[in-house]
Amino acid sequence: MLSHECAIAALLLCVGPGFARENLARNAVATASSSLIGHSPGSASDGSLNSYWAPAAGAGMDSWLELSWNAPVTVRELVVRRGDDAAGESPFTRLTVEVFDGQAWRVLQSSGDGTLPIPLIDYLRFPERTVSKLRLTGLGEGASIRELELYATQTPPWL
Repeated sequence: MLSHECAIAALLLCVGPGFARENLARNAVATASSSLIGHSPGSASDGSLNSYWAPAAGAGMDSWLELSWNAPVTVRELVVRRGDDAAGESPFTRLTVEVFDGQAWRVLQSSGDGTLPIPLIDYLRFPERTVSKLRLTGLGEGASIRELELYATQTPPWL
């Protein structure tokens, strides 16, 4: 079994010291269908895991969170870091990622089966797309997003 230090060293060798990626979500304007008081849409892309966005109570399954940019960006990977409710559980069982093509919203990818919670960290990879708006839909009451990360390149495979 590898020690903690050996595992970190192996990971650094895998991704290399120059593997820094720009989180495109940090440069986006975040908006939402609604927000729980004190948990604004910008909390989902502020770079902090100590804050989160959540839809307002009673919002139902029609809630959405949108990121938009002044100029189009190229994307290939979305990392969704979900939150838990007060009991440490998540009713967050499904989400759909959509992009706006200038005419209408189009489904890019979906995650979750509607019964089990999505992972605490959900890596969604897709073919390269140039977008000016991206949104997550199907977020029901109790869903919370600690952080969204959006990248133009994919995470290297793990060892």
